Parts: sequence; C-alpha cells; structure tokens
Amino acid sequence: MNVRVSSVVAIAGLLIASASNAQNLPPGYELVRATNTALSEFTPSMNSRSQIVFPARLGGDNTTMEIYLYDGRTGELMQLTDNNWFDGVPDISETGAIIWTADIGGGVNGAGHEIMLRTPDGTVTRLTNNETLDSGASINGRNQVAWERDNGRGCFEAGSHVMFFDGQTTRQLTNNDWSNQGIELSDSGDIIWTEYDFCFPGFNWRSRIKLYRDGRILTLLDDDDLQAQATDINNIGICAWSFTNRITFEQGVHLWDDGDITLLTDWGRRPRLNDHGDVALHRWHDDIGAWQAWVYFKGEFIQVSDPAWTALTPAINNARELAWKFGELSWRDIAYLRRLDAGDLNC
Repeated sequence: MNVRVSSVVAIAGLLIASASNAQNLPPGYELVRATNTALSEFTPSMNSRSQIVFPARLGGDNTTMEIYLYDGRTGELMQLTDNNWFDGVPDISETGAIIWTADIGGGVNGAGHEIMLRTPDGTVTRLTNNETLDSGASINGRNQVAWERDNGRGCFEAGSHVMFFDGQTTRQLTNNDWSNQGIELSDSGDIIWTEYDFCFPGFNWRSRIKLYRDGRILTLLDDDDLQAQATDINNIGICAWSFTNRITFEQGVHLWDDGDITLLTDWGRRPRLNDHGDVALHRWHDDIGAWQAWVYFKGEFIQVSDPAWTALTPAINNARELAWKFGELSWRDIAYLRRLDAGDLNC
C-alpha cells in the first residue's frame, strides 16, 4: 500500500442564527434547526431522501432513550419507539428502512441487546433474538444488515464478532479474540470495521482496519504506531477512518481507494462519506474550545456549523446534505444543512 499526503410532533424548520456565526455555507444551502426540544439528541444518520434518524434521551438515564425520525422535506418529527428500555445507535438506508439496538434484557448476566428493524411501511421486527449483546448495526439499500456480537472472549473479555444478515440468513464473518467494532455496510455488501486489541503491550491498544469484500476479509491498515478507528465506506468502494499516531500524536483522516491510502487531512476526526467523494468530519478548535462540523466539498474544506455551540459527528448523504448534533453539556439538538430546491433559489 502507498500512503500519499495529499410523541409525534410537527416542527417548523428554524434557522440557526448567532452573532458569532462564522461558517461559510456552500451556495444553495441553508442551515436548519431540525429539533428544538428539551430532549438530549445524539448522533444522527441520514439518507438521500432527507430523512434523519437519531436517538434522544427523554429523562435522566439511558432507559429513556428513544428513536426519532425527522423528515427534512416536510419538517415533521416522529417518535418511533416508546418503551422502558434503551433504544439507540440507529442507522437508516436509502429506502427508509431503520435499524437500531434495543436493550430488551433477559439474557445471561443481564445481556439482551437485540437488533430491531423498521421497514419503510412502519413494521418493526426483531432481527436477533439470542439473549446476547448485539449492537452497532448498519443497514444498506438492499436491507442487508451488519453488526457486532459480543463473544466474551479476548482481553478483558471484550471480544466481539462481525455478523452479517444478507436478507435471508445470518452469518458470523469473524472468529478471533479481538473486538470488532465500528461496522459500516455499503449497498454492494462490502463491510468495513475496526479490529481492536485492548491488551497490546505498552501501547494500551492497537487496531487494524478490516474490509469484507467478495467473501474475503482484507486488511486495509495494520500499523502498530497508528491507532485507527471510526471507519466508513461508500457505495463505490472508497473507505475512510480516523487515526492517531501513538508516537507523534499526529491525528488525521485517511482515505483508502483500491489499495492506496491518502492522507485527506491532519486536522479532523470521524469521517463520513457520500458517493460524490465529499467527506463530513468534525474538528477541534482551540480558540473556542469546541468541536465544529466541517465538510470536504468539491475539493474544498468548509466549516458548516455555528461556532456558538459544540458540533459533533456530522452525517452526509448523496444529495450533499449534512446533519449533526450540536449544543452544550445540558442539551443537544440536531442541525440540518438543507439543500435548497429551484423554487427556494428563485424565491
């Protein structure tokens, strides 16, 4: 490999405004406050139909975490779950199918994290039912699902396998004592994830970046000096991840394309890709002491969040729209970078 540096509620969209607003939005976009509630919203996922799914905590603990869906075209906010257990870590496909983790309980030693699937018609089913820890699911446009399953092996008994549901049957793709996390799935059935070793001597932990493609598991990055994680993959096979050099403490984002690794930036974390080559990420700003949402858009880095608040973990779709969580320690809302249609542009 070569490394090159190169409760259903309808909410009207509210423009985010601030005296310290210094972001430079791309032409043809507006920044919309998708939520404005007393809840605490967490990391969103979005598709190219401007549907944004995210978890929100209604009370003081995680048993009040529920799944919400915001429709960027209508401004409607819908609560999808309402129960007394944790529902979180959702993902949404291009067809509008939604997957998430539900801590239903009842398993061995209290385990009972199951994967829930909601089809576009609103039907909800349990994809798993094995009284173990299943979590971190990703869904593609073919309703295939990949997730991690705890196996109680490895260092600190933190091992987990990669599981894959191809639409009909479920298979276990890995069989090692490592912790396989951060799983992302493309429409072609490619799966990328991070393989962690939490007992690597002297370094606290090390990792490898893995890719499942055409029935084989490939290693994209294996460097003991680089602690890599936060993977993503788009539908044309380009992969991305964050890394920290344990010796120099350099941080950055790598892109992988057909065996070549490129350093996209040495300033940024948690990349998210679309199929146009755009990359959403967040960056730490020392001057304001906060993270901000950025996008690598048509070859240019643009800050899209309002610096009045911390902004984290932006998602991006193929319509070149973004969504991210923003706020302070006591509250979080969802921001939506909305692409204006021709009618909006012509007033």
